[in-house]
Amino acid sequence: MLDKDKIINIIIAVLAVLLLVGAYVISVFSSESARLGENFRPVTIYFVNAERNSLEPETRYIERGSMREEVESVLIELISGPVSPNLFNSIPTYNFGSHEYSFIYAITTVVREEYATSCIVEIFFSDEFNEYSPAEVLLLKSALVYSFTELDFVESVRFYVGGEELRRRNGELVGAMNRENVYVNAILLDDVTFQTITLYFAKDFPNESRFFLVREEREVEVSNRPIEHVILEELIKGPQTPGLVSFIPSETQINDITIYERVFYIDLNDSFLSRMSVGNSAISGIETFNLAVFSIVNSLTEISEINLRRVQFYIDAQIIEGVYGGVDITQIIERNEDIIGE
Repeated sequence: MLDKDKIINIIIAVLAVLLLVGAYVISVFSSESARLGENFRPVTIYFVNAERNSLEPETRYIERGSMREEVESVLIELISGPVSPNLFNSIPTYNFGSHEYSFIYAITTVVREEYATSCIVEIFFSDEFNEYSPAEVLLLKSALVYSFTELDFVESVRFYVGGEELRRRNGELVGAMNRENVYVNAILLDDVTFQTITLYFAKDFPNESRFFLVREEREVEVSNRPIEHVILEELIKGPQTPGLVSFIPSETQINDITIYERVFYIDLNDSFLSRMSVGNSAISGIETFNLAVFSIVNSLTEISEINLRRVQFYIDAQIIEGVYGGVDITQIIERNEDIIGE
């Protein structure tokens, strides 16, 4: 039978072995961690939350490399999708035949100088991008901008659709986007309201040798802006449907719009009149003016929650005397159903 001193010595020996093994494991782990720390870097990738109204981050590790290599690694992580089952991929896909394709078909890094330490990321979307809703586009751009600018050398991100730089609906280039000019995770889409509106634009009906107004519905961001102001802005931007035209001059500006005693009072700048005939030689000035006026009147009187039927025009805060195009805009003008075609 072992005496007490021998038992103590055995325990001390076992503890010593355990300490040596532990030290070895820690050494190996530390070496591996150091190796990973040298070869990999953490980045935050942004995905769509379960409610599809904001972004949520996930941490990934990408291999260190050139600017282009690290940008491509971030793209791979984005396309791979989230680990969490409660998140959704922020980059959409579409089906063609039996195959699934990403909306992104190319990505480049633009370096300003030969030895530059920063770059701009350019992302090229396929034409299917145009099928995305405004809310989905908002999340997509935000996820891409925030994920790529996690790389400290990425200054900004530019977007292209079908080879052309992405434009706003008024034709302006979106330009370079960064964390200062794109929606972020802290801004929920619940706070960004979208609404479907009905607009009226002109369409040529050759069989009747005249133009009529036809409906175009579009989803727009409203948020805290009056819906009547949004409608006028969208009318000035022009139609999105092929075959439709607008005779409202693009130089038209909205000075004011108010509602009083169930009438819309809209004040436009002088370009609404002075630029009316520019580029509209295909039809008479009278018809051009009528179509422009009633595209506004009929669009505004489509607002169901307001349910008004009449509009009064002002030009630079003044009622303009005279009859233009057969329409007396010195008077309150009512909705015109006869000018609507199908």
